[in-house]
Amino acid sequence: MSRRFKLVSGSLGLLSFFVVLTKPASIPSVLLAVPFILIFIIVYSLINKALQWQGLTGLKNARISVIATVFPVLLLTLQAFGQLTFRDLCTIVVLFSIGYFYLVRITAPSTE
Repeated sequence: MSRRFKLVSGSLGLLSFFVVLTKPASIPSVLLAVPFILIFIIVYSLINKALQWQGLTGLKNARISVIATVFPVLLLTLQAFGQLTFRDLCTIVVLFSIGYFYLVRITAPSTE
């Protein structure tokens, strides 16, 4: 088994146990971040692997994977805490669009 498969499987297992065995009202607030961290790990690994299948490798792959992972996890986090509004969504979309175009510009090969 590959390391990525073990990481995703382990994260899914931990996430399942955490969600089933805990009550959000009775755990310390620091532990409320655990499911979101595990979801980030799972989604990042899957996006990273999908980009590798498309032929992207190295730093560009990692950067695009992070941006593509942070966006849905951030939206999920805001929704879970009841803080996601349409204005927040628009702001996040604009910021991530700017970040994506900046990333593409920085990682594009120079024509000089």
